[in-house]
Amino acid sequence: MTEDSKNLDTQVGNINELTYVEASAELEEIIAELDNGFVDIDSLAVKFERAVTIIEELDRRIKKTKEKVDKLSPRLQEVRLDDAQEEI
Repeated sequence: MTEDSKNLDTQVGNINELTYVEASAELEEIIAELDNGFVDIDSLAVKFERAVTIIEELDRRIKKTKEKVDKLSPRLQEVRLDDAQEEI
């Protein structure tokens, strides 16, 4: 991590401390700034690095949540089967 990106983390908060919604909103803000050309050349790399970091973290969270859902789904199916057998 570069010194500039450490400073950006301090300014906007550590990505791990942000909720998914907060991180997504920050990413959208960075993308809008980049798209609109509102980023000066001195902070372009820092903003881009922050955006990449956010994307990686959001992807990690999505994968982790999917794994949890995949593990819980069979349990839900068992409950449904048990309920269906009780009705018979």
